[in-house]
Amino acid sequence: MDENTELSIEGLDLPPYAQRGLVQSLTMIDQAKSARRTLNGSLLNVADSQFRKYISSISNGSVEATQPPAFDLMYPGQILTVNCIVELCQRLTSTEMDTESELSTEAWLGREAVEGSIRYEDGYVFFRPVLEMMLKDFSFELDEWKSIISWNLELEEV
Repeated sequence: MDENTELSIEGLDLPPYAQRGLVQSLTMIDQAKSARRTLNGSLLNVADSQFRKYISSISNGSVEATQPPAFDLMYPGQILTVNCIVELCQRLTSTEMDTESELSTEAWLGREAVEGSIRYEDGYVFFRPVLEMMLKDFSFELDEWKSIISWNLELEEV
């Protein structure tokens, strides 16, 4: 793994120079965004809390990579453990601010945190989540003339 990145994906090899300039997005799955209006016009969230899952896209952005990830034996439906590069954030309550330690933090974070990624700042806790995700799709392309390889992974939390 390239020393300049913090992304790791258990189940996918990322050779040196495949991880330059990474971009990751997290968005909620469609089932988590289910809202309906009442007869009085009020908007209510009717999504079950079990659907609070993420979709993620990871790519090497517009950086000139010289090697693709090891996609050869990958297939849609494969389960991968993703140590995200995106940080999630939560506001701390006064009780939680008094106990700013990783041991107590793990109990109330919404998801498991990547080891060593928890940090505190101005009443907030920031962390990079560890997500169990299914590979939905991937792509890569080569611009032969410029020797530029672009790649993209599409994942969904299981």
